[in-house]
Amino acid sequence: MAGPVVKADAYQKPRGHEGAQAPLVVMPGAGFSTGAGVNAGVSLLAEGVNAVQQSNFEKKYAAAFDRVAKSVPGNVGTLVTKEVEPRLKKHPFFGPRVKSVSPNRIEVTITRHGFVRCGKRGSEVLVSPSIYGSWRLASTGGASAYGSIAAASPNFQKTLDEFAANPASIREGYRAAAVLAAESIMAELDKKAGSGGRASTPAPATGYAKASGSSPERLADLPLSPPQPIQQLGFTRGYNRFINQPTQKYRIGETEYKIAATPNGGTLFVMLPSTTAGGNKTSLGDSHYRTVRAFLQSKNIRIARERQVKAFFMPTGYILELTGDGYAALAPYRQ
Repeated sequence: MAGPVVKADAYQKPRGHEGAQAPLVVMPGAGFSTGAGVNAGVSLLAEGVNAVQQSNFEKKYAAAFDRVAKSVPGNVGTLVTKEVEPRLKKHPFFGPRVKSVSPNRIEVTITRHGFVRCGKRGSEVLVSPSIYGSWRLASTGGASAYGSIAAASPNFQKTLDEFAANPASIREGYRAAAVLAAESIMAELDKKAGSGGRASTPAPATGYAKASGSSPERLADLPLSPPQPIQQLGFTRGYNRFINQPTQKYRIGETEYKIAATPNGGTLFVMLPSTTAGGNKTSLGDSHYRTVRAFLQSKNIRIARERQVKAFFMPTGYILELTGDGYAALAPYRQ
């Protein structure tokens, strides 16, 4: 595979405000192939609130800022590629085809990394070494696969002072994030191989969907990462395009939801509020889905088409194409 590219200004100073959340990936004990969850606990706050929180964070942990920066590995891109290479060699489809001297190769780019807020312990802000970037499978015919990198290990959630006092934990935390980044890349390549190397790209939703039949049309699942398919659906209301997730909170009955919508409100992206440890999972057909469906039906709005959204094979939410403005119907239930 080609050597990694690390942007010159990739390392960013620690971020401790609530608008920044480490992309924690939880690996189950049974192994990656059984699935994993992605932290979705990101709240959109006013820019001024984020600035105040960041200022307070920097004052509280000022002595640790320079100390942790000095212990950050200088080869973050190599950490990721070293984890990808052995996995790639063992892959039954891509292993024989992707070589460093071949026109077929994987290119890894690290756009930013550093310590990002992942939760709190009492009054202390916890951060985790986080790696962001992209990967691209290049071939003689152009890029045949690509995706994003966003990973941080849930096993390395500490205060900035704790990381500063233990430089080895910084290196270990970065390596753990690199392992998860590599696993996410391989998961995407598995999906590409399974579909003949072609990733489906949904068309943007326009107008209101037309229902046919007694049950919604079931469309192909969408991965939470890479982000491009979900972004192309056109969500703008209650949606964070950087993490590709809904952020507007609702309460229907006893259940809280996070819901985003397209400009006309005719397509909804529904998730449950998540915790730092990996979040709640919701899927088409479960009780939370049935609650949303029943509510929409009570407003004479039907679900015409539905998609499951998954993060590393686990259901984390769903997208509903409606016969009317579901966003307007939900307005009284916004928190």
